[in-house]
Amino acid sequence: MKSVCTDPKIIAIFEEVKARAQELYPQQFDDCNIDFVIRETRKQLGSCRLSIGKATAKDAPAKHRSAEIAISKYLVGEDAIRKVLVHELGHFVAPDHYHSAIWKERADKIGKKWGIICHTRASLQESLSFRANQPTPKANPTATTYVLVCQQCGQIIVRQRRSKLVKYPKRFRCGKCGGSFKLLPNAKLYRSTTMNDKDIQRKQRLKESKSLYRKRAKLAKQILREHRPPLPWKEVFLVALLTTKPRNKHGNF
Repeated sequence: MKSVCTDPKIIAIFEEVKARAQELYPQQFDDCNIDFVIRETRKQLGSCRLSIGKATAKDAPAKHRSAEIAISKYLVGEDAIRKVLVHELGHFVAPDHYHSAIWKERADKIGKKWGIICHTRASLQESLSFRANQPTPKANPTATTYVLVCQQCGQIIVRQRRSKLVKYPKRFRCGKCGGSFKLLPNAKLYRSTTMNDKDIQRKQRLKESKSLYRKRAKLAKQILREHRPPLPWKEVFLVALLTTKPRNKHGNF
């Protein structure tokens, strides 16, 4: 989910960084419209989506037709926002280079004015501060929650059971960066578990169905013991089914 940025402070930071990038690399900004939006994303600090047109002449570099630069709504602080914008505008002025040396050179050149050095991934401290501003997902407050953090990229993994990952975190590696995990000490998340009416009714129906099943099984065993010769199991089950009371007024069991 995305929305157009309306915060004047964030817009001013974006225009400032954009002006610096345009001053250094004006050829990338010719006839190109850049949209600046805010995304409700919890996994990325920012993103840069490019629409590249065809080259007008032989051996001429392709130019952008349009671009969309987005940052997460959970970013806090002018320094953090400016650093992410420098990173994404580095992708804008260095298309088709991803996180290569050319991208880093141009991004560092843009951020040199503010003393920003760009990296391919956020640091552990930045990732933890970014995730600290996100709303906590729902869970059972009575259950102990184990929290593991990747020491390289800051990815957080939550477990409610004491699995092998919780017991031996050094044996596993992060799927994103290959870093090792660390179990946070005394990490417990307490969340609300208020049951609504539907949950209460579902639990009650489950309890009634279990009770009815036990009653039918008991009756079927009694029929098998008393009847000689023994009846086939299908007939026994049918007798037990018909002799027990239905669960509701419609006659459904």
